[in-house]
Amino acid sequence: MLAKVIMRPHILQCLPSIPQPLIGIFVAGFLSLGGCDHTLKSVEHPETGYEFPSPGEIMAIEVFAHAGQLEPENYQVPNTQWPQVVAALSPSQFEPSPLPWEVLCELVIHTKEGEVLHVHVYSLSDQLVGAFSVKTSAPMNERKYYRGGDTQEFLVAIRAAASLAGEE
Repeated sequence: MLAKVIMRPHILQCLPSIPQPLIGIFVAGFLSLGGCDHTLKSVEHPETGYEFPSPGEIMAIEVFAHAGQLEPENYQVPNTQWPQVVAALSPSQFEPSPLPWEVLCELVIHTKEGEVLHVHVYSLSDQLVGAFSVKTSAPMNERKYYRGGDTQEFLVAIRAAASLAGEE
């Protein structure tokens, strides 16, 4: 168990250079204090991030809210709102060690080329940088996790989209 904890990248960032014999003592104290702060202040590696299709490549975006987090729970995002919704999730960076974040909603993005993206947007409203994961319709594709965008900006964009969807 101890080896697993030490190997987690976000914990390795918190380990100072300490002599080998003291690592066990440090890790025990570290864990008793609750570990390090895994709050990301800004996207540090945008080259590893997810590149969403441009609004011109999108055919539709559907929203499926989880556990009553948004109203209405299911709707289609008007095409005038696609740029704002996608921009609120950018820039981003790959997250190799995702935490068990709460799902705010799922976006299902249909592209004009027939690809379907399943994007889980996580509720990180208490942090500066948001989180999401993407699973494409490609065979054998696994869900990949990213930190990026801004949860508050995303909420503004998605609520504006819901408001406009209700007017259509």
